[in-house]
Amino acid sequence: MARIAVYVPSLMGGGAERVMLNLATGFADAGHEAILVMDRRIGAYADKVPPQVRCVDLGARRSLFAFPKLRRFVREEQPDVLLSALFINNITAALVRKATGDRCRVFLSEHNTLSIQLQHTKVRWQRLLGPYLRHVLPWADGMIVVSPGVGDDLGKAFGLKMPIHAIGNPVLPLDAAALYDEPVLPWPPHPGPTFLGVGRLGIQKDFATLIRAFAKVRAVRPARLVILGEGPEGGALRGLAKALGVAEDVLIPGFADTVHPYYRMADVFVLSSAWEGFGNVLVEAMAAETPVVSTDCPNGPAFILENGRYGDLVPVGDAEAMAAAMLRALEASPAAREAASLRAEDFRIDRIAAAYLDVILAKS
Repeated sequence: MARIAVYVPSLMGGGAERVMLNLATGFADAGHEAILVMDRRIGAYADKVPPQVRCVDLGARRSLFAFPKLRRFVREEQPDVLLSALFINNITAALVRKATGDRCRVFLSEHNTLSIQLQHTKVRWQRLLGPYLRHVLPWADGMIVVSPGVGDDLGKAFGLKMPIHAIGNPVLPLDAAALYDEPVLPWPPHPGPTFLGVGRLGIQKDFATLIRAFAKVRAVRPARLVILGEGPEGGALRGLAKALGVAEDVLIPGFADTVHPYYRMADVFVLSSAWEGFGNVLVEAMAAETPVVSTDCPNGPAFILENGRYGDLVPVGDAEAMAAAMLRALEASPAAREAASLRAEDFRIDRIAAAYLDVILAKS
C-alpha cells in the first residue's frame, strides 16, 4: 500500500478538480492510502469526498502562497507520491520537490492545452511565468497529460524536457448507469430533436458557433438547442439566438447540478470548443449512447473519438460543417451508439486510476 497525496487548489466545480477527486477515490478503492490536499477546502465538490479519502486543508489564502504549507505537509506526512494538478499548483509542487529532495516523488498533471490557456488568461502575471516553466517543472519526477496533444503542446511551446505520459481522464464510476437515471425536471415538449451543449459560457467553449450551426439546422427542420452552463457570455449568446431568429428554440437555463440524465434526453450532443485538454462531456454523452459531434480542436476530442471513429469531427468555428454533422448524427445507428458507449468505458475511474498507478508507483 502506498501513501498518495493528490494536490489541488480547492474543490470548486471545474473539470480538473472533479478529475482529481475521482483519481483520489480510485487510488483508495485500489487499496492505497489516498490523501486529498487542498489549498482551501471550498467548492461544489467539498461535500462529495468519499470517506475512504482523507482530506487535508492547508488553509492557504491563495495557491500562490501555499508553498511553505505544502512543504511542511510533505516533510511531516512523508507521502510516497505527491500528484498535483492545475497551473500554479504544479509550479508549487515542483518547487516542493526541489526543496525536499527525495522525500517523496512528485508528478504533475496538465489538463488543458497550456499555451492556449495562457494566451487567453486574464491574469497577466500568469502569462509572464510561461518562460520559466521549462526550468521549474522538470524538477518533478514526471508529467501526466490528459491527451497526447497536450504533451506535444508542452514540448513545442515551452521546450519542456521531462518524462511525459498521456493518460485520459477518469470520468465514469463503476455505477455510472445510476447517474443517468437520477430524476430531473424534464424539458418542455418539442416537435423536433434536441441538441445539447454543456459547459461554461465562455470563449473557450465557443457556443456562438454552436448557435449559428443550430440556426442552419433550424432552417431545414424543427429542432431545439439546450445549453447547460453559466458564464460571462450568457447574455451575448442569448442575444445572438435572438438576432438569428431562433431564440424560441434555444434554451440556456443555467448550471445543472445533475447533468447526466440530460444526455439521455438529448438526441445529439455537440462540443463546440475552440480548445480543450480532454473533453469529459464527450465521454459522458457517449456513455449515454447519445451521438456526438465535436470540433477537432486541440487537443482532446480527436483522442477520445479516435479521429472520428466514434463521432464526427469538424473544424473549429465552422458553423456550416457543424450543422451538417449535427444533421448526420440524427441518423446514427444503434450499433454506432453502442460502439461509442464501449469506447467511453475506457475512461472508467478504476481503469484510469490503474494507469496512473502504473506510472507514479513505477520503480525510478
